[in-house]
Amino acid sequence: MDKAEQDRLLRYFDLLLRADGAALNWARSGQYAALHKILHEGDLPALLKATVGDTPRREWASELQIRCKRALGIAIRVGQRQGTLVERGGKHAVRLQRAGQMEYVSTYSQSGNTRQNMYHLAAMSDEDFESAIKEVRRIGRTTLKNVFRVAYGQTPVTKMTPRTPEVTRRPGVYTDETTQRTVITGAIDQLRGLATGIKTLGPISPSLTQGEREEWVKQLAKHRLVITQLINDLRRSLR
Repeated sequence: MDKAEQDRLLRYFDLLLRADGAALNWARSGQYAALHKILHEGDLPALLKATVGDTPRREWASELQIRCKRALGIAIRVGQRQGTLVERGGKHAVRLQRAGQMEYVSTYSQSGNTRQNMYHLAAMSDEDFESAIKEVRRIGRTTLKNVFRVAYGQTPVTKMTPRTPEVTRRPGVYTDETTQRTVITGAIDQLRGLATGIKTLGPISPSLTQGEREEWVKQLAKHRLVITQLINDLRRSLR
């Protein structure tokens, strides 16, 4: 794929996926299959590979990929509310009503992390999402993690930030084995109870306000970071 073809595709996807483009209209009408095809089967994945090493084009293509993931997340939520999209064994199955019966017509697989990222993007308001995109574009590192960092009030990683393991310990951390064992096992017991309760939830009620949902996404993501850091600490200790 030469640079002229890259530019042509970038302009095409830019028109399609930008905030005022067709993709969000597709998403809000539940057209999941069309958006999934763009993200996983079409020219966008090839474009991401082709622009490696070309920073301006790579940043542009990365932004478009993030926009497509958000649109896909919105389409999933709409489809779930409409009953045209369900999860089956970790996959999303699109179904249509034919002759009075629901028939599965296609099934798409996404990893758990990919689904959760799309859901988080979908939960953002248009204003918050565009503000986060604008900021990561300004610093010159357009990544999904940076979009989340900006949206949740954290410091984004810049191009000059070295990728080294975090070694600074949190203040007030206990290092004796007895306390650590007590805290970790107690946290696991509490998380087990929380997970059991969360699993009982059905699709998120449309009656919940946008403000409530945005705040819950923010708070859950904030506390999830603490758990993720502990998991990473434990994994490093096993090496």
